[in-house]
Amino acid sequence: MRGRRAWTWPVLALAELLWPERCLLCDRDPTRAAWARAGPRVRGLRSWDRPHLCAPCADHLAPAARRCSLRLAGGARLTVAAARTEDAPLVALVGALKYHGIRGVAWPLAELGVAAADLFAADAGWPAAALVPMPLHPSRRRQRGFNQAQLLADLLALRLGRPCRPEVLRRCRATPQQAKLAPTGPARARNVQGAFAAGPPPLGLAEAVLVDDLATTGETLAAAAGALSAAGWHVLGALVLGAAVGLGRAPADP
Repeated sequence: MRGRRAWTWPVLALAELLWPERCLLCDRDPTRAAWARAGPRVRGLRSWDRPHLCAPCADHLAPAARRCSLRLAGGARLTVAAARTEDAPLVALVGALKYHGIRGVAWPLAELGVAAADLFAADAGWPAAALVPMPLHPSRRRQRGFNQAQLLADLLALRLGRPCRPEVLRRCRATPQQAKLAPTGPARARNVQGAFAAGPPPLGLAEAVLVDDLATTGETLAAAAGALSAAGWHVLGALVLGAAVGLGRAPADP
């Protein structure tokens, strides 16, 4: 089974290369509408990758940035800046990137994430903050062929003019996918407990902003932020494309 999964992403990559480009949301082909623009080819993007999103659908995904606040262990809080509320179209695009290997959709998704970054612009420490993508366990990285969070972080780093430091955070324990667990905090918190480790910040760089695709309960972000903080980083917050409606709310909140 593991060997079969390892061949999944090359097969999907070949299918994407040979199959005509169509919009992932409305199934238009490029002859029937203007198309979302491709961007720079950072590591992980290949010469044949395409956005697979028409301009009307990209416009429909216009950002509506919002801030959330997650409680961390010890009473600290983590600010999460989301480009928009997690909804079906956004989940579909992120799923196409993560699970179907359609890497070019990272271009319009990263452009969407710029609006979330604007929410940090006035925060102390933001001008010096490094982007730290959520890591994959090596086994899942081999299976998928790339890390979607690093792809997004690299594109955002270019767009925002700041460093990307994927090497400082690693996933040291393989865990089941959070999306396959019950959508409650406790189950997901147990799943990622102790799953991350971080290296110390280099001289002159101590602020970090985590980058991930979606935040449903925030437990993965909280665990990663805890690992970075324990290693001496000042975690300014997290930057995601979409956040669940109830993210950061206490159970008793309306």
